[in-house]
Amino acid sequence: MKSTKIFLGILLSFSTNVFAGNNSALPYLKINVGAKSDALGGAFTALSDDVTGIYWNPATTVFGFEKQAQVSYQHLTFDRKHNFLGYSQRFPVKNFALGVMLINSGTTGIKSYDLNNQSTGKISSSDNALFFSGSYGFNQFFSLGGNLKFLYNSIDNQSDTGFGFDLASYYRPLKEVKFGLVVHDVYTKAGSSIGRVPWNVKFGAAYEYFPKGLTGTADVSKIEGDSKVAYSLGSQWKFYDEGTNIEIAFRSGLNTISFENFGFSAGIGFKKDRFGFEYAFVSNSENIFGQTHVISTSFSIGETYKYIGRNDQAEDVDYELQEIRRQRILEEQKLEELMKDLNKK
Repeated sequence: MKSTKIFLGILLSFSTNVFAGNNSALPYLKINVGAKSDALGGAFTALSDDVTGIYWNPATTVFGFEKQAQVSYQHLTFDRKHNFLGYSQRFPVKNFALGVMLINSGTTGIKSYDLNNQSTGKISSSDNALFFSGSYGFNQFFSLGGNLKFLYNSIDNQSDTGFGFDLASYYRPLKEVKFGLVVHDVYTKAGSSIGRVPWNVKFGAAYEYFPKGLTGTADVSKIEGDSKVAYSLGSQWKFYDEGTNIEIAFRSGLNTISFENFGFSAGIGFKKDRFGFEYAFVSNSENIFGQTHVISTSFSIGETYKYIGRNDQAEDVDYELQEIRRQRILEEQKLEELMKDLNKK
């Protein structure tokens, strides 16, 4: 293998991550997954409510749709790509969910030259991660989840394999309030050339103000071996158009994932019946490769998990009382009509 090939391969592998902030191994595993999370600046640990929860917080999938699938495409500069395909299914009777996700990142068709500037053909770089996810809900407030992931990375004709684990928890004390705690790469290792990947702890909180369709979310993350802490902030305004039966969401986000510079993102989402479309624009002042655009589409079947909050319980009680009063009024009216008929006779 020529020296130039080796250098270029390492460069391609390292540069696949737009938000890699820390020079850790396998940076493609730290690229935000999904346009929705990208638009929110990566503050998605507590708010993840779709298939991307497999990546962001596997404990949340048990509260998602009964069945859902999602695919995302991200084209980066220098013909680099980052894509994923995911599916999850919730089993309401047993109160658990299973999911699978494939992440692919890399580039192809890069011209290669030796030290004498002679062409040696073309090379490619490909990084792949296959996630098997599971989550269990103890009740409507708390759940645990985790991932088992298998890795396959290749540069030209050299390759490496590995595996890893993620652990996650999710807590929703109120309908409007959500918390998430995730340890990515509890133990992840990819061959002898890369070794063990540093763990990354993320804590997230989200608040949803349902009457106005507003949501605020925040993440704090810490990577093993780095003394600094990264922050992500996101906001969302969502409303439903009854005329077209379309749900529309506007999103924006900020992050300090580079530890020194702010990154900005914004996006929009549409959802009609079972289908969803998400778009995000991402710009990071640390990113020397320019701005990126992310597109995601989703398909869901069934209903989401119904959280019964205190207000919901009060509404149910009020509804039941109203039904009792209505039935009583009907019975009194029937009794009056019966008495009139008896008096006539």
